[in-house]
Amino acid sequence: MSEIKFYNGNQIETEIGKKKAKENGEQIAFGEKLITRNVPVTANISSADPTRITTRWQQSETVARVSVDIGEDDIGEDSIVELTIPIRNATQPFVPDEPDVGQNGTKLIIYWSERPRNDIVRFYDRDRTGFAEFSNCKWSNCELSRDRRRVREATVIVYRQYDPYPDWPAVRFSNQTYVHLLSDRPCAIHWWLPKFDDRINLTLNYRRDADIPHHKIARKKDHPAEKKYVPVFRWENKTKSIVWAVSDCQTASKREDYVAELSKHIDIDVYGSCGSLTCPREQQNQCSEIWEKKYKFYLAFENSICDGYITEKFYRTLSLELVPVVFGGGDYVTAGPPHSYINVRDYETPKDLAEYLHELAKDKQKYYEYFRWKQIYVIRPNINRSCKLCEVAHNIGRWSRPARHDYNMWWMSKCHNNLLDRMRRRGMW
Repeated sequence: MSEIKFYNGNQIETEIGKKKAKENGEQIAFGEKLITRNVPVTANISSADPTRITTRWQQSETVARVSVDIGEDDIGEDSIVELTIPIRNATQPFVPDEPDVGQNGTKLIIYWSERPRNDIVRFYDRDRTGFAEFSNCKWSNCELSRDRRRVREATVIVYRQYDPYPDWPAVRFSNQTYVHLLSDRPCAIHWWLPKFDDRINLTLNYRRDADIPHHKIARKKDHPAEKKYVPVFRWENKTKSIVWAVSDCQTASKREDYVAELSKHIDIDVYGSCGSLTCPREQQNQCSEIWEKKYKFYLAFENSICDGYITEKFYRTLSLELVPVVFGGGDYVTAGPPHSYINVRDYETPKDLAEYLHELAKDKQKYYEYFRWKQIYVIRPNINRSCKLCEVAHNIGRWSRPARHDYNMWWMSKCHNNLLDRMRRRGMW
């Protein structure tokens, strides 16, 4: 006879004979966190031996009944325990019926965004709708839409970068997966993220611990060139040291403090609202060409020091004939080609860094070694975002995850903006 106990409504302990099995009830049920049918879940057994738990369930408004197979008991027979689990925070109906399926097994992916800013629409919502987005994918039988009226047909629903008013679908079907796409770093504008707790199944962002990591990496070319790198711009014209284009003058990373100290030891020309030089945004390409003609280094300093966070300023600089000097929390060893950048964190003080940059600026051969990678490597996204979403849609059983109850904490807790203070103490500057 099995004894079932509830602990604060979120943990179940079952006892069969002398064997105890503990399972986190939040993984089985509670509102939207009710797991998808036929998806195995790993339980923690008191003996520390992992076992597989299979479930079949049905749901009413107040309880979920789950039949749990916790493996063989002491006499070698399978033990089945039926749990009646109260459902809390069931603010969104969770319907076990299958959603409507498109013709010929086509999977519908809906981008569900509310009140996006115009600039965010241009940058993040530039994906095409329809079928063409998936034409070159391994899993290509998908359709992309922004039509919320088709929510019943959708297999995957994607919430975008800026959704402070998410306006969730009125009904959530059991085999629909909610994906949250984030490209920016954790910051104060994400005050609304607690609303995503207990709702998001899969994360798609730049972090390597995301369910679907989306970032750029350096890969070797299929046919790397063995010849020596040939400079695009004349060495004699590169008479200036460092250029930095910046508009955010007070940042969480305190990069401006480091630059202020660095500028005591080497010349830095600052473009944008934080400096005395200007480059209109619409003329960025022309400015970049001027910079790579005149300067040797570019400051690719991030505004926040967060795990995995490397922005386009780094990759854009790599595409130019400028050596990026980086300051950030990302894994530059993986993100960038070997010997393609200079990392601030490799130097005890800004003065030490300045001394190395002065040395490099005088040595033509040593300087151009930082561009040798261009003959060997290419930088590409690690995945095609749309192709990956289509793969998820066709393999929900393999990709399904319980909704994260700590999503906000998971996202917001991976920044280390005290890095500069620690560097100061270490280098005593």
